[in-house]
Amino acid sequence: MVDPNSRTWQALGLAADVVVVNALTIVCSLPVVTAGAALSAAHGTLLEMVREEGAKPARTYFSYFTRTWRTATLGWLLLLAVGSVLGWEYWALGRMDGGAALVAQAGVLAGAILVTLWAVWFFPLASRGRGSPAPRS
Repeated sequence: MVDPNSRTWQALGLAADVVVVNALTIVCSLPVVTAGAALSAAHGTLLEMVREEGAKPARTYFSYFTRTWRTATLGWLLLLAVGSVLGWEYWALGRMDGGAALVAQAGVLAGAILVTLWAVWFFPLASRGRGSPAPRS
């Protein structure tokens, strides 16, 4: 248990690296505009950690952040715009009376689910970025 190469110490090291990546993602997401790049960088870094390709999570994170900044930020701004419109529509329909408004709100929620699914697909794809290594099979 005291041996630094034991499974316990390796698991604790991996957990510490995940905490570092999480903290970097939170700090880099504070300016709302860069949240997309932060999410993509976190995905790429964690993927490398799982594949045991890198030992420096901060350096890897900022490498992915700079490589994927443009694509991920444009996707994030698109997501913010569509999410804002969907949120406004849901709010406006909630102020209306009748069953048609309820049906329309259900449609807006379905659209929000589709946008969320798109985001779950897009940010990992953006983490591959231009010049980043392709995933190994």
